[in-house]
Amino acid sequence: MHDCKLNNDQKSYVCECKGFDANEPCPNLPLVEEKCLFDKIPLEESMDSCTDRACFDNNFVKQETCPATDFTATTWQCFDDYVFVDITNKTATNCFEAKKKDGTYKDLTSCSTAKCIDGQCSCEDSEVDKAKENCKEFFLSQKNQASSKSNNEDQETDNTIEFQCYSYSETSKAINDVNIDVNLASECKELKAPAESENAECPGPCNTKLLSFGFYDCQCDEECTYNCGNSKYDAVLNKTKPENWDDDTDGNYYIGYTCEKDNLVMIICTSIFVPLGVAGIAAGVYFFFFHESSEVAPVETDNELASTRSTENNQVENDKEQTQSEIAKDN
Repeated sequence: MHDCKLNNDQKSYVCECKGFDANEPCPNLPLVEEKCLFDKIPLEESMDSCTDRACFDNNFVKQETCPATDFTATTWQCFDDYVFVDITNKTATNCFEAKKKDGTYKDLTSCSTAKCIDGQCSCEDSEVDKAKENCKEFFLSQKNQASSKSNNEDQETDNTIEFQCYSYSETSKAINDVNIDVNLASECKELKAPAESENAECPGPCNTKLLSFGFYDCQCDEECTYNCGNSKYDAVLNKTKPENWDDDTDGNYYIGYTCEKDNLVMIICTSIFVPLGVAGIAAGVYFFFFHESSEVAPVETDNELASTRSTENNQVENDKEQTQSEIAKDN
């Protein structure tokens, strides 16, 4: 801001630049009695060409209006180029919307990076930064981003992002990523908060619990199940759980695993088919490796196999006799 007034000679202005510091130094050095001053500005020089102006009295109290013509002894700020990020609720998508808008003095506090250099106010907030600020201690989950182009320039000028804010459960954090194809690997993973540069997501096997509008808690399972996509299969961990591992004190053992045929099925198959001899073993192999239904395939006994072979031999002899008879007739 500038605080301007007439000099004692009544022939020029003297203006003091307010708000300068080490990061925004005084543009007119050296300082005069620790003040940043612009002295002897001609009376005919226009004090300001700002359209959207906020004016204050000498006690920095904002005035309802500004003088219609060039003014003196007035402190002012200009908002012609002031653009800030506005956060609104999007009830249709249960998201927040972060969008840049033209602002005035009343929007000055809505900006986290507001600066008014030489009276010209600006805001350097980005949509993502403002969205993160809105989430506070929660993690930003950006859902989509839209942009539009200026009518006069072939460049993106207006961005809008929709986002939600996530927290991550400290108790229900077992991600049971079970592959329904038993030939592919499965895994029990630990739910972890994203890194600073990552977009927050809630994994597919987990669910989100609504806390308040736009704020969700990501919750998975409390324990690793090590399930397989088929009840006939058992999980085989990629690495054996340590003998001293205590689930009650150490928590879940997060590890990948594969699925193999249930040993109980193999034992049952062995007890049924091996006593039946070679044919039984062959049937057992078929059942264990190829048969997909839950029913046991019918198995022929040695007596039934012998009877079948006898019937087949008799049929062959009858075919031979019939052929010889037909040959005799032809002769």
